[in-house]
Amino acid sequence: MTTRRWSVPVAAALGLIAAAAVELSAETCTLELKHFDSRSPVDPAAYTAYAYRATYPQHFYVQIGHEQPNDDFSKIVKKEPKYVLEHPFRGVADFGSHKYAFAFDAKPPKVESDDAQEKPNAEKPAPGAPKADEYGRLFFDRNRNGDLTDDGVIESQRTSRSGSASSAYLRCYYPTIRLAVEADGTTMDYAFSCQAYCRASGAYKYASASFNAAAYREGRITLDGKQRRVALVDFNSNGRFDDAFAIREGATYSGGGVVAMNGDMLLVDPPAQPTGYSPYDPTSSEDRHHMSKLVCIDGRFYDVVASAAGDQLTLTPSSTAVGHVTNPNKGFRAVVYGEKGFLKLIGRESEPSTLPVGEWKLLSYTIDQTGYRKEPEPSPEEEKEEQDATASLLQTLAAALVQGSATTARESSRSMPTLVSARGTADFPAVRVREGATVAFPFGPPYKPSVTVEHRSGADQVQLGMSLIGSAGEVCSSLRVEGRTPPKPEFTIRTPDGKVVAEGAFEYG
Repeated sequence: MTTRRWSVPVAAALGLIAAAAVELSAETCTLELKHFDSRSPVDPAAYTAYAYRATYPQHFYVQIGHEQPNDDFSKIVKKEPKYVLEHPFRGVADFGSHKYAFAFDAKPPKVESDDAQEKPNAEKPAPGAPKADEYGRLFFDRNRNGDLTDDGVIESQRTSRSGSASSAYLRCYYPTIRLAVEADGTTMDYAFSCQAYCRASGAYKYASASFNAAAYREGRITLDGKQRRVALVDFNSNGRFDDAFAIREGATYSGGGVVAMNGDMLLVDPPAQPTGYSPYDPTSSEDRHHMSKLVCIDGRFYDVVASAAGDQLTLTPSSTAVGHVTNPNKGFRAVVYGEKGFLKLIGRESEPSTLPVGEWKLLSYTIDQTGYRKEPEPSPEEEKEEQDATASLLQTLAAALVQGSATTARESSRSMPTLVSARGTADFPAVRVREGATVAFPFGPPYKPSVTVEHRSGADQVQLGMSLIGSAGEVCSSLRVEGRTPPKPEFTIRTPDGKVVAEGAFEYG
């Protein structure tokens, strides 16, 4: 009897130990490198890959005729071609663990036939305006031997021009460029897309170029017994897949929102054809996560380790101590940051959100009220009670920003987006999360207008700017009510005695 009585709990304990060992084991998956060769929005393959090809570029800029010495280029390049342009556009890009020199030049001029005639009434371009093939050739040091003449010439596949005789703009589109990139000892068949730009206005002329990642990683990993589709996106387009996001100290958006230095993106179960959200903003969906030390998937935290080449991804259930945070707004997705990196909070109806112990600040959020509808229709008495109650986000925004609109949460469209997005500021008070405790994480309505006055055109001319400020000082960055931008907020300036000095409306953006 005694043996039987003890054998059951011992077996159960052993089972618990085994289960704990399974739960705490790391899961590693191999991610396949994939490419997309077209950025055309009408190409179905490009549309499907929208979530992966939406990246921030490596960007290069130069004022023509006022180029500054490029030490990296001078150190790397030992031999250059004979250029067509007096001022070729030179630079150095980072891919993986190495630097690659490049130079944009014009295509050689075409030899016109003797009977070629100028088109009648053709507008003559301004002096110095970019020609159709200017910056239409790219010399790229693929083999990194310092010789720009032995790698072949990459020519643009099409160009577009716009502007007038006084101001002209040129854009050159290049085919996807495949490149053998080595990242921390692993070589991969990387790819990037390229565009070159040129603008001339009077005596001012500049050129710029952008290199965007055209490769991503995708695979499957099993977490908690469930197979998940995961992907790594080289969001900062530098040929690595392990770059973590960080706050850019001292930099702010207009209105004061904090700025993050771009790293890479981890996607968990992304939709096959994502629509209706921005792949640049992780708060617009649940599947996108900033590359960071931790990631939260279905309420559980995992330590994240990705190889530089992105071929290996390891997720380990984290042993970090956690607490809980609450926010009165439902349907929100927020990104917060602290010593443990960037994490996403999801607003659920019945439970608080979980965060690791430590101090956390707000990066950004989206509160989504799309399709909100209360059923059934209320009685007149219930309608009166609802009007007297604290207004929902949609009601607040509609009442404050949509002039003459009688839209309520109950009448909102089921399909057209109704949402507000905002960015935290450097002054956002850090929220301290303690183990096992619950604390409020404030943000959201009510929103209040804040008007700034700047003297840009003399003492008697001012420029007004208006921002919507949330309850914790965050700055609104986007607003939609049933898929539409609310009417422009209007203003009236009066003297102390009531005389109208000026009237107008604020412009979005």
